[in-house]
Amino acid sequence: MSVLYKPHGQDTEIVVEFYFTDLEKTYQLVLEKTKCMFKEKDFLPFTLRIETSFEVWAAISDGKLSGVRARFFNINIV
Repeated sequence: MSVLYKPHGQDTEIVVEFYFTDLEKTYQLVLEKTKCMFKEKDFLPFTLRIETSFEVWAAISDGKLSGVRARFFNINIV
């Protein structure tokens, strides 16, 4: 996913959508050339959607679980 954070040379946004299955909540990060916006509503069509529990995502963020390992067991990427 780190490639999404590099300038992508396109005029279109990259929209990363997170759906936390245990919270039944959806959030988006809208990545533009020079800024990133966080959305809780009024969603855009996504470029990438990640479906996982918040518990798994928090473990990845804290370095307690490998993202690669979680990908095969707990995360759906659309």
